[in-house]
Amino acid sequence: MSFYSIPEVRHASHRTLQNQDGDSVEELLRRACDKARVSDFFDVFLVCNAGDEALLLGVKTLLQERSMKVYADRLSAHLLPTHCLTSQRVVQLKQRMGQARSLLFVVAGTPKLSPLAAWMLGFFDGAHQGGLAILPLVDSCGEAPDVGSEIGFYPIIVHSDQLQQPAAGVDGTLISLDTFLGMNRTWSGI
Repeated sequence: MSFYSIPEVRHASHRTLQNQDGDSVEELLRRACDKARVSDFFDVFLVCNAGDEALLLGVKTLLQERSMKVYADRLSAHLLPTHCLTSQRVVQLKQRMGQARSLLFVVAGTPKLSPLAAWMLGFFDGAHQGGLAILPLVDSCGEAPDVGSEIGFYPIIVHSDQLQQPAAGVDGTLISLDTFLGMNRTWSGI
């Protein structure tokens, strides 16, 4: 069993950047967020614990290559302090999460949950009764992720369903990305 690696996600991000006219990662993500309409539905609401927007773009690219419609929440990609959160932002997050049938929480490195990230996970899990998984990124494919007890009970995404043995330090159910995405195909919104 292998987990998604930071180099393969960065490579996916690089593929997307090569097809653009010199736009930065930040510009691509901002423009995609700005284009999202209230009437849109998304297969995946994507959020990341790392302040590295190239990882967010890379995972978004991998999902789009699977024909998924993705909303990548670039503002919560950083560990946004609670004091920076406005009521307008909370309303927008609830609205966007309500437009998605699943949420993938990308974890790179040691997971550190901001109060906002913890709230987002709890809100989505409660509103959707599932449809939530953790996508840990490791430095190399042979490594096991450090998922941590705060989020380790959610399903953990791996490369394939060949799960003969559990990963050390991972308590959550191991599931492939394709299986996770396929489980939520019948969703029609909140």
